[in-house]
Amino acid sequence: MDDYYETFKKECVPIGHAVNPNIAMVTCFSCHPDEAEARRRGTDGFRFFQFALGHHYAFGTHTPGRTNIWNKYVAVRDAMGTELMGGGTGASAPRRSCASTCGPSRTRESIRPSSSSRAATTGTSISASRWSSSRRQVMPEFRERETARAEKKARELAPYIAAAFERKDKLKPLADEDIPTYPALRAHGGAGGSLHPARGQSPARAHLPEDARDHGAFMKAVRIYTGADQKSHFEDLDIPLKPGAYGTLSDLVPSEGVIFRETPAGGALDFHVAPRRQFVITLAGRVEVECGDGTKQRFGPGDIMLADDTTGQGHITREIEAPRKSLFIPLPASFDTKGWKV
Repeated sequence: MDDYYETFKKECVPIGHAVNPNIAMVTCFSCHPDEAEARRRGTDGFRFFQFALGHHYAFGTHTPGRTNIWNKYVAVRDAMGTELMGGGTGASAPRRSCASTCGPSRTRESIRPSSSSRAATTGTSISASRWSSSRRQVMPEFRERETARAEKKARELAPYIAAAFERKDKLKPLADEDIPTYPALRAHGGAGGSLHPARGQSPARAHLPEDARDHGAFMKAVRIYTGADQKSHFEDLDIPLKPGAYGTLSDLVPSEGVIFRETPAGGALDFHVAPRRQFVITLAGRVEVECGDGTKQRFGPGDIMLADDTTGQGHITREIEAPRKSLFIPLPASFDTKGWKV
């Protein structure tokens, strides 16, 4: 620790606008008035903590939301010795071990050397065996002097922090001509999109007044349809909007009704066709749709998909964030969307 602070004082050159000359020390303890009970509960907790770290950083294979690390630990628990923990879980040598399993008074003895050092803080991984006991009987001693310790340290390091910033090379301000400018997102076909430089102007936009086109008076949607190869494909749509009394509106789209649906986490449907021609509007959650040609798109809250692949191979649906809430709006087979194509 002395080397760290000596190096900081003499060599620190900040890369940002602040420095944090602190070392955080993490220790773990299991505190219970009955030391045997503290050892019994703490040993299992410490070994699992170490096993979980090893699972993520050394030897494990992990599938988020599926791998049960606790079950993997239980399967090898009896074969794990406490020697792997760097000194065991006893409190007989608190300075040599990261783990302390003992009563409140001996726990304070274990923490005291670290808390009086120049470290920024002593973080504690506390076994839940008796947290209320720890909070009442262990922590007050260290809270009382922490503010004064931190203020004293800040005063001592203040001139060295100032010197560190003096060593930092200041960047020259950019000239106005060196700062790029960016048009609004709509002008690049982003969310709500507008003209695409390679595709030109869509039929939907071509019939809008000039000012409406310039202000992105349309709504983006994605259509999934069956191609001549009997596979599903995606295409972008522009639903034209017209100025109204409040905002912009589309023409009336005929429909017989709406359907609400909620789907659980982890759900998936293999290749299937749309049961009818319908809008699918995601209200909450997120879904991935894969076409027969291998392309994939994800749809989240506010996204509009026109499911129009009622024949052929169909598409795959995978739940990404759940529960997903969707609104289905069936469309008549005769309704023409060709004017919406980008």
